[in-house]
Amino acid sequence: MNVQNIQTFIDSKGIEVALVPLKGKHAKDTPYAQIDMEDLQALAERGIGLNWCMNHNGNGLLYVSGSNPEMASPRVNIAREIMQPRVGQVVTYRSTDRSNLRRSNLLLTDGPQRARTLKQIPEPEAVSSSACPNMKSA
Repeated sequence: MNVQNIQTFIDSKGIEVALVPLKGKHAKDTPYAQIDMEDLQALAERGIGLNWCMNHNGNGLLYVSGSNPEMASPRVNIAREIMQPRVGQVVTYRSTDRSNLRRSNLLLTDGPQRARTLKQIPEPEAVSSSACPNMKSA
C-alpha cells in the first residue's frame, strides 16, 4: 500500500486513524476521509487503492468511493466495503459527516429500520486533524 500522502494519528481510545485525501468537486470542504487504519489495511488487501473521491449520489447525499480495477464495477463505495452488508442491509452514518468512515460512525441496518434506529444512536466522538497532537505521517 502506498501511504505516501496518508497522515495518521492515535485517537483518545488508542485507535490508529488514517486521513485519506479525497478528490472531486464535492471534496472542497472535506479534503480527507477518516478511517481506522485496520480497515484501510483490509481494503488494501482486497485491492482497493487510495484514489478516493467524494461523490454525490444524485439524491442529495455524499459518499466516498474508491477504485478496485479487479472488480466488474471498478468504483466502489468505501463505507459499504468496510461494513460488507448482506442483501437487504443499508450502511448508515451515525453523524452527518459522510467522510467519517470509522467503524464507530458506521452502522448496518435493515432498510425499513433505518430512520428509527438512527434516532436512538448517539453521535460518535468528533475528531479533527487540527485537534490531534499525535498526528504523524505514515
